[in-house]
Amino acid sequence: MKKNILISIAVIAGITAVSLLLIFGFRNGETTQEQGKVKVLASFFPVYDIVRQIGGDEVEVRRILPAGASPHTFDITPKQAQESQGAKISFRIGIIDDWISDLSESVGAKDVSLRENIEIKEYAALLTGGQEGDTNGDPHYWLTMKNAKLIAETVARELAAADP
Repeated sequence: MKKNILISIAVIAGITAVSLLLIFGFRNGETTQEQGKVKVLASFFPVYDIVRQIGGDEVEVRRILPAGASPHTFDITPKQAQESQGAKISFRIGIIDDWISDLSESVGAKDVSLRENIEIKEYAALLTGGQEGDTNGDPHYWLTMKNAKLIAETVARELAAADP
């Protein structure tokens, strides 16, 4: 009788352990690439949102900059580098998020700056504290609809090339 109770407890414990592993281990989308989707990195939310809207169900987009973090002072964590493995493309605005280029190189992803065909407005030398022409320009260019359209076209072209 005691032996049967111990066997029953062991079987229930085993079933519980396997169930928990299946629920929390394999279904965790943060640590495993979704089946059949192109894995893409996006530097921060505006880029992430555009890529997500264009790629839809065909892409797995990972936003690198966490909510509330500053793109000006951000450092990639080892966990983010590990989770970025297998990415085919990374998208960035440039100037304020060039840190993603190193991550792209380390995981073998194509690094895509979304500045293509966009006229960047220069900051005044007074604002940058430098000499005339010392600036890389206004990094907030995604805020206009005209530029957002150009960004979307670049994203669509790159996603199509990565997964025709």
